[in-house]
Amino acid sequence: MLSFAALSVAAILGTNSLSQVPELATPTAPLQLAYTHTARTEVAFLDLNSLERSGDLVQAWGFYVLAEPIQTFAPFPADVYWARISLDCAARTGRFTHAIAIVDGVIAFNAPVTSEPTPTQGAWALDAAYACDGETPARPVVADTDAAILASREIMASDAWGAED
Repeated sequence: MLSFAALSVAAILGTNSLSQVPELATPTAPLQLAYTHTARTEVAFLDLNSLERSGDLVQAWGFYVLAEPIQTFAPFPADVYWARISLDCAARTGRFTHAIAIVDGVIAFNAPVTSEPTPTQGAWALDAAYACDGETPARPVVADTDAAILASREIMASDAWGAED
């Protein structure tokens, strides 16, 4: 299963200049952060209130909390990211189009990014289920980023993970 970090590492080289495209603002309340991926190293959410559909294409915001700061889209390590994602529901692919890295609660990077479309399997499966298929999340949604970060840290620190996770 590919994670946010694995999908986004290739996009570092494709990061565009801030002068080419304006910075985007992170989503504001009310948020509906639905869990889409949980692992020992990362927890991902899709903001259901940010879904924008145009034909088979859905744009939305994902919120990612990583166990350790890593360098993904930003030119420096961060452990919390908002990422604008694009899902092609007909082709069943997803890709990242914009990243906002948050360091110590402050936006430290805000720029468009380029990533190749990847199949909506594994890490993209629930994103596609919610955005493309209109499925309802089985787990409760989270209403704010502080609660999402706290819950993510608890999930990643859980002793329930096996040795291979």
